[in-house]
Amino acid sequence: MMKFLTQMERYECILKLIRRKATGTPQELANRLDISESTLYEHIRVLKHCGAQIEYCPCRQSYLLHNDFTIAFGNSD
Repeated sequence: MMKFLTQMERYECILKLIRRKATGTPQELANRLDISESTLYEHIRVLKHCGAQIEYCPCRQSYLLHNDFTIAFGNSD
């Protein structure tokens, strides 16, 4: 259960940084999250599979989100 919660928190953090256009390069984002680049790419793949329209912009050196995708977990009360 803890691994699931950690992953969900990581997804939320990735999306928050993407919305701010503040991810930096994939290597910088992976370092910031204390994960490997390959794990970051897997997280991005999962978010895309769930409907997030994410792409990396080399000019801005940040990932961008092109739709209103949100992810939520926990109690919605």
